Amino acid sequence: MPDLQALLDAIDRLPPDEYQQVVEHVRERRKFWVGILPPENIAQLEEIIKPLEEDAAKMTEVEINALIDEAVGEVRRERKAKDRD
Repeated sequence: MPDLQALLDAIDRLPPDEYQQVVEHVRERRKFWVGILPPENIAQLEEIIKPLEEDAAKMTEVEINALIDEAVGEVRRERKAKDRD
């Protein structure tokens, strides 16, 4: 079994089209949603997620990290606001 971090690093360096191939491979091999969600919900989620994955595949690591930081900041602001209420 290859080192997981090395595998993740290699995936991060893939060009968008090869990254998408990895995503499809994992999706086909790991049907982990089956049995957890009804098939119609899975189809809806895949429909929503696909454009997001395509957009993320085109983004640089800096852009992705900026969006993550923004989302974390939003959660923190929401928690602070909730704690004040």
